[in-house]
Amino acid sequence: MRHPRWPVTALCALVFLIYGASLVAPPLSLAHPLGNFSISHYAGLRMTREGIEVRYVLDMAEIPAFLVIQETGIVPELGHPSLQGYLDRQTVVLQDGLRVEVNGQRLPLQGVSSEIVFPPGAGNLPTLKLGIVYRAPLEAPCVDDPCHLHYRDSNFPGRLGWQEVIAVAEPGITVVQSSVPAHDRSRALTDYPADGLRNPPQVLEADVRFQHDRLPPVVVTKGGLPPVTGPVLGPGTAMPTPRSAFTALVTTPHLNLGMVGNGPLLMLAGLKEFLTELRPGVVLWVYTEGNDLTFDLNREKRFTRLTDYLLPDHRQGLIGHQSECDAFLRRLTDREYISRETDTMQMSAPGRFWRLWSLRQALGLQVGEIALDSTRVDLPLFRRILDEARRTTGGWGGRLYFVYLPAEARYHEDRYRREYDWARGQVLSIVEDLQIPLIDLHPPISRHPDISELYSYRGAHFSPAGYRLVAETILQALQTSSSR
Repeated sequence: MRHPRWPVTALCALVFLIYGASLVAPPLSLAHPLGNFSISHYAGLRMTREGIEVRYVLDMAEIPAFLVIQETGIVPELGHPSLQGYLDRQTVVLQDGLRVEVNGQRLPLQGVSSEIVFPPGAGNLPTLKLGIVYRAPLEAPCVDDPCHLHYRDSNFPGRLGWQEVIAVAEPGITVVQSSVPAHDRSRALTDYPADGLRNPPQVLEADVRFQHDRLPPVVVTKGGLPPVTGPVLGPGTAMPTPRSAFTALVTTPHLNLGMVGNGPLLMLAGLKEFLTELRPGVVLWVYTEGNDLTFDLNREKRFTRLTDYLLPDHRQGLIGHQSECDAFLRRLTDREYISRETDTMQMSAPGRFWRLWSLRQALGLQVGEIALDSTRVDLPLFRRILDEARRTTGGWGGRLYFVYLPAEARYHEDRYRREYDWARGQVLSIVEDLQIPLIDLHPPISRHPDISELYSYRGAHFSPAGYRLVAETILQALQTSSSR
């Protein structure tokens, strides 16, 4: 699995849409983009507190895949019993062709997870993608002086293909110098960029200098290195190439980092903390009319911990502290729930709902306000937030879309409409000035013959028909954008 599993909340204030490996191909008669004889290599080097991790991927085009199938007798079907033995053998064979040295000493690699898929290729022939995660422990952390990591891949020498190596480090480790980038161009051989096919990268070696922060080292027990969970190859690897953006869009996992109470600064914080690791191709910034500019933003800007996210590249490394955050939230939930136990026990709703409600109360995540006071709108700050979100997303090659979600009250309360229209004009002007693609839900909602049908009831969230309209509008806009 390329990325850790992420918690998903159904309370939608901000949706991050993972476009992921992104593309699926309609016609199966199109050849592999690197040529029918190519074998492409990818290595994702990761420095951890425990040691070195190598996520190794091979992408065999139709001809080498055909030869492997003929020589080994494997059946190119997911889950077929013949595949496990082949994976076990290849883990050992390919390991011999990979050299990982730290300070001149070769580290013994251990295969901890593997996966194989057969994306359709030309002439009804399958291609073959093989992914293996290797790990090697370090004898001691590199605290006093940087360590020198050297990596070399000598498998399938002379074979044409895309050859790419990247190197990253988990929080608590600094990459001092690297001969390879931290971000790949091919999404681990799942989405080859068209501008690189004529002269694909030919990188099979890497030199990296890295150093550990002065933290207590993680001791690897006799049980070995922690297991890898989930798929090795990541989303989209079984999809044929070239691929259709829209087909992948509706079948790709979605990650929602938003919930009730998230305003623009919290949304920016979530983007910079978590999505810089995932690097999705498409990020949807869902703007809620009314709440975001007043109640939420005015509350959030009082906290310097949130305004610090306006600084370029500012992050706290929260991914590396997930267990601590979880433990803190559990303690906070228990404390808040107990303090309100007398009241909540009188409620008929399930206890787990009230525990969630208690956590929201403890964190100050409350529902916003309907009225919009133009004197309390900090438009310069809102512009800075959007600009930083756009810049950060573009930094990993992604694209930020601004989704304008109108307030339900604007369609039923004339007294609010003037303020809403004024703020809408200001917000859309900022979005246009920053050249952020806009997906505007106001026109399709306002044209609907029965707007009340789109909401569960007055002042509530969308009904199933409303959510369907929102989803179809977003999908259509992304489909149109990807086809340009």
